[in-house]
Amino acid sequence: MPHRCPDGVSGWADESAALAHGLLRCGAADAAGTAPTVSRDGSTAVTADARFDNRQELLSQLALPAGSDLSDGGLMIAAYRRWGEEFIRRLAGDFAFCLWDRRKRIVLCGRDHLGVKPFYYYAGGRFFAFSSEIKGLWSLEGIPRRLNETRIADYLHSLLEDAEATFFQEILRLPPAHLLIVSPFKKELRRYWEVRSASPVCFRNDADYEEAFLSVFQEAVRCRLRGVSKAGVLLSGGLDSSGVAAVAAAFFHEEGRGSLPVFSATFEQVPESDEQEFSRQVVSDGMRLHRVAADRISPLADLDSLLFHQDEPFYAPNLFMHWALFRSGREAGVRVMLDGLDGDTTVCHATARLTELLGRGRWTAFIRESRLFAGRHDRPFGRVIWEKGFRPYFLRAVHLVRRPRRVGMVGHEPIIHPELERRTGYRLRAFRLRRGRWDPSLSVRDEHHRRLTSGMIPFVLEVADRTAAPFCLEARYPFFDKRVVEFCYGLPSGQKFLQGWTRSIERRAFTRVLPAPVCWRAKKGNLGPNFDRALAKFERQRVNRLIMGKIEVLEPYVSMEVLRRVGRRFLDSGSSLDAMGVWKALTLGLWLERFHGGGSPDIKEEATQWTKKEKTQAGIASRQTRQSGELTRHPA
Repeated sequence: MPHRCPDGVSGWADESAALAHGLLRCGAADAAGTAPTVSRDGSTAVTADARFDNRQELLSQLALPAGSDLSDGGLMIAAYRRWGEEFIRRLAGDFAFCLWDRRKRIVLCGRDHLGVKPFYYYAGGRFFAFSSEIKGLWSLEGIPRRLNETRIADYLHSLLEDAEATFFQEILRLPPAHLLIVSPFKKELRRYWEVRSASPVCFRNDADYEEAFLSVFQEAVRCRLRGVSKAGVLLSGGLDSSGVAAVAAAFFHEEGRGSLPVFSATFEQVPESDEQEFSRQVVSDGMRLHRVAADRISPLADLDSLLFHQDEPFYAPNLFMHWALFRSGREAGVRVMLDGLDGDTTVCHATARLTELLGRGRWTAFIRESRLFAGRHDRPFGRVIWEKGFRPYFLRAVHLVRRPRRVGMVGHEPIIHPELERRTGYRLRAFRLRRGRWDPSLSVRDEHHRRLTSGMIPFVLEVADRTAAPFCLEARYPFFDKRVVEFCYGLPSGQKFLQGWTRSIERRAFTRVLPAPVCWRAKKGNLGPNFDRALAKFERQRVNRLIMGKIEVLEPYVSMEVLRRVGRRFLDSGSSLDAMGVWKALTLGLWLERFHGGGSPDIKEEATQWTKKEKTQAGIASRQTRQSGELTRHPA
């Protein structure tokens, strides 16, 4: 995985364990030691891809000097010596680590609270291995590459709730907020954090809530910029990315770092997707704007390279846009890219507030808020009254009597082969994984918890990590800061939804740093029309070959009859749901050809070829193990 290690690789081993470590240097901040980190007596060793937000707090609790230059690995070993396996509960930040305790002969592996950092592992009969990418595991002999058909069924139905499964039977993902303990006798998985444990947030008035939210959010951005000299921000023009950009630019100005590079995708040929009207209002003198014309790129552009780096088929049809933005970031010399990804989930739209008000008998407030919501979002008032007020209670009553049977997307004709559904037991599996997620939310707290614990979040974060890594970039997400998540979850529902505005607390707080038109947008750009148009425009021949030809690798998994019908319908009408079926079939087919050998080089040979190509294009120079500056540590 040389794309993760542009600044060197180091390793350590004793008679029973070996750890390797790849370095990505993100800035000029002081970082002591090299990695892996080993205790003085040699009994404990750790390698980690980590950035700790509560470093000073940990030093204080461990009675260490506040200005200590102890490395992150050394800090983890000290915390483990003090608190044992419970030390992971005291960590805050983004991290994935593996710690080896020779005395107890156990391995501890941990992943951060939301799953920002990836962690894959194999636990066979003879040995345990882990990696930041699946391809890293294949460098070891004895790790099988057997296809997991159950995951293929999940993919074709867009079921992403399984936080452990991969497309390979024996290779697993470590779920977010979990600690994995491996010994010669057992493997134990423990959850160490649950968002429901967040304390309620209470202040005297709206202004105090707004100030507190902005303070927590600013600290989340500051932590992700600390010591980083080459940082940038992805800016769409939406509320979340605009807030990140404005706060980051203010920090750059305060610390005299110069202009903040911001990277924005444009869609001049597709007005429904374009948000330049708002992004222009955010860009200030303290920012340097880089534009990427995303409407001129095929959704299948660089797909072969994407599949190599992703290791699996990915449910992310607009990933080509991030690929182009990250490439632009590398060309601008950026090493850390801040992203406002999924602030909607963290802050929560909280439309269940209307359901709450009705259930509590607060009719006047329910009617007032429903009318305001309908007006702001251009929806019929009666429809809002039914959908957000009465319908959830009606559906809950129905679900108590009869459990729902639907699988997949509503209105979508699934292309999955019925035989694959049968042999994988998909319908029962889908029911178990989605149990409780079909029931309508009767409170904002339920709605918020359901979204924060969705399997979609770690899946999206893993895809994003593997998209940034080839460009020697680390993506960081202020909205997935544990403190921001707990603060938003603990807010009263009336702060999340107020006067017909969803995400009210965020809108009100950001009026201090953003133009009013950006804060009070009722709608956002829709990327769907651009995807549908680009797939039909740039890939019409490939779609025709897909529906007219005979693709043997797809036949065990996809109903070719349905696929041809869906493909023809897409070419004729450009249906959005049909576009997704075509895209998934194309992506899965190309990946299966790679997996089965289909003329592609062996994985090790291909990795070597890709490495040579990337070295030439990126101009990666230094491979030294020891270098000054901040090191973002990637377990290799």
